[in-house]
Amino acid sequence: MTVEPDAAFRRPPGADALKARLAPDVGRGDVEALMPSLRPFVRTTPVIRIDRAELGLAPGPLVLKLEHLQHAGSFKARGAFANMLLHDIPAPGVVAASGGNHGAAVAYAASHLGVPAFDSIPTVLGAGSLALAAHEPVDAPVGSIAIDSLAPPRVGVHTYAVIARLGAGAMTVDDEAIRAAQELLWDRLRLVLEPGGCAALASILAGDDLLGPDETVAVVLSGANTTAVAFDR
Repeated sequence: MTVEPDAAFRRPPGADALKARLAPDVGRGDVEALMPSLRPFVRTTPVIRIDRAELGLAPGPLVLKLEHLQHAGSFKARGAFANMLLHDIPAPGVVAASGGNHGAAVAYAASHLGVPAFDSIPTVLGAGSLALAAHEPVDAPVGSIAIDSLAPPRVGVHTYAVIARLGAGAMTVDDEAIRAAQELLWDRLRLVLEPGGCAALASILAGDDLLGPDETVAVVLSGANTTAVAFDR
């Protein structure tokens, strides 16, 4: 898919200085430094607070960040804009290797910045969910209903560095749990997300017994790349 630009691309003032400040292991300060450059192009998505009992769980606070309402349907619009704003874009434009939200975000950002874009859909998709166990990025191909958004061939070096530094853990959920979370979001909250966007909530539903009644849990819901609702009915 080729996206034609609708305006001439201009990097924001101070882009070189900001790019130089970004560390390989991106931290909160790096994100905050970049936000003024991103605000003209992205939405501030809403946060809703509910009781976990609304989803059939034991009572307790649950915070949902509705990133599926971002431009192009996912949080990836921020990364797409950031990458183009901070780098010199060659005349041929940019290429995204994606079968889902990343490609949509790159196409959206490119069209608004006046940058030619080409989306290349990979013929083989996998997942890098074993990186933490291996203590490094590794290949781990799998198949799933969420393969279009949660199955890169390998966890990225920078992504792994962040989750390892923060001591993040990993939890796997099967297709049945993901589909149940997707249906529950629609049934209880009238939110429509793709399967990959429901995986985080699926892990909460599966691990409800690990949560304390006063423990606030936050879940990012991201990914509107779906036709789950038939509006012609």
